[in-house]
Amino acid sequence: MKSLKLLLLVLIQFAGTQDLAAQKNKGILDSLEKLIPLQKDSSLVQTLNELTWQYRMVDKEKAIEYGNKAIEYGKKINFNKGVAQAYNDLGIIY
Repeated sequence: MKSLKLLLLVLIQFAGTQDLAAQKNKGILDSLEKLIPLQKDSSLVQTLNELTWQYRMVDKEKAIEYGNKAIEYGKKINFNKGVAQAYNDLGIIY
């Protein structure tokens, strides 16, 4: 009985930790998405890459969308380091 109570307590704490992590991640994603209209050049590519990485475990399709945008814009402004990062992140996601 003691071990069952302990297991239940650990599961409740784990669930609470997961919820806090999800809320923190949501705040990070919201903040990054608000930066997009304010940025140009390489900083925009870096933000798109960070969104790609942050979304990898939350919403795979959205992560891929941001990665493709980073590649497209990075090529347009000739920011090869950002393009390489986007390809690397997308490779990990796939």
